[in-house]
Amino acid sequence: MGKTTRSNTYIPGGAAGVAGQRGRAKSARVTGIAVLADELEWRALAEENPLFEFKDYESYLVDVEKRMRAAARAGRQVMVGALMPDQFETRADAAGIPRESPRALKEYERYVADLGPLTRPWTGEPIAQVLDRLRAHVRAETLQARVMPALDAAAAEHTHPGDTAQRAMSQSAHVFMAIAEGCGDGHHEIRIKVTHPDGDLEYSLPYSRSGKVIAFPDDGGEQMVVLLLAIAGLAERPGTLILRSRPQLTFFPPRRRPKDSPTAPDRTAASPDPDAMTYRESVLRGWRLGNAVPQPMSEGQLFAFACTGPDGGPVPPEPGTRFRAAFPLDPGSCACCP
Repeated sequence: MGKTTRSNTYIPGGAAGVAGQRGRAKSARVTGIAVLADELEWRALAEENPLFEFKDYESYLVDVEKRMRAAARAGRQVMVGALMPDQFETRADAAGIPRESPRALKEYERYVADLGPLTRPWTGEPIAQVLDRLRAHVRAETLQARVMPALDAAAAEHTHPGDTAQRAMSQSAHVFMAIAEGCGDGHHEIRIKVTHPDGDLEYSLPYSRSGKVIAFPDDGGEQMVVLLLAIAGLAERPGTLILRSRPQLTFFPPRRRPKDSPTAPDRTAASPDPDAMTYRESVLRGWRLGNAVPQPMSEGQLFAFACTGPDGGPVPPEPGTRFRAAFPLDPGSCACCP
């Protein structure tokens, strides 16, 4: 992995550095909050785990919002994301922590704050708005019901629609792999959005890379990214593809180490403080869609896109974000098809 230099970081006014670096002492302390956005999932988990036992789902949400507000009052950066029951249990088991222990939830919420694909900074909005955002994330199998007709309609605008769609899918697959292979090892997340008359098509794909191995979720989400790229190119619909990259692979937490014997060397000084949580720096790159090949954004273009709210007003970047110019994409240069 190449050495990171501050000269490649975009800050308004031309100052180099890491976004959010000013006031790092305040933003470095992060609290993660994981929310069960589906009431049925909450009911199922509450039956098995006393951590989630409340009078009803509304009472559970009231407790979650109280924790969010308490952390914010304490001056901490609050990062809110989805609690996925199977993932919660996997992390607890990997860490050697009983699933019903409060430590299991604390460990999972560290992960949510640090690497959760649906995690966003909380800015004080009501819990109802948080739930709307989390529920708006559509899994690949659900989104496909809208995407396939959109692809057919886009191909129908060309002669020989079947052959055209096949070529577009092939090229989009190569574009996708060029992006996936281009940002090195670590944990990555692609967020793609394509405008459409019946409502924007959006999808978020987390994946990890280590060496030549690229691990995608098992729901076929990478195929959804390829489909959306093909639709954007065929129909020349505007859109964006944003890639956030973090260099470390930290899905599984370290197991608790047994205490050293009295004669063993003192290692306490070298042991990290589990409560001293810092939000890991990340690199952001972006491409604009609507042409046969996505066009890379410059650092300034990406900063303007990422830090402008829906109403046109400024929004702060996620702490630790480095804005980088995206690399040009050559669909024929990836290593997926030798």
